[in-house]
Amino acid sequence: MNGPNNSSVICVDASLVLRMALGGPYRSAVRELWSQWVEQGSAFIAPPLFAFEVTSTLWQNVYHHRISLERGQAIFKNIFEQGITLE
Repeated sequence: MNGPNNSSVICVDASLVLRMALGGPYRSAVRELWSQWVEQGSAFIAPPLFAFEVTSTLWQNVYHHRISLERGQAIFKNIFEQGITLE
C-alpha cells in the first residue's frame, strides 16, 4: 500500500528480525534492507505468532548458551521497540 507520503506496509517474519539480531547468512543484506524501509517511512506489521516465535527462538538461544540471558533480553526489547504491529 502506498499512501500520500509514498510509504509502504511491510509484513515481516520473525526469522527476518532475528537474522538481524542474531546474525547468520545475509545479515548485512537484511540490515541494509531494513534501513531502507525505515528511511522510506515504511510501517511494519507481523502475524500474531511473531511474538511467540521471537520469544521461543531467543529462549532456545539462551537455554543452549549461544547468547546470555542479558543479551536475549536486550534483543527482545530492541525487536519490540521497532514499531512492529501484530495483526
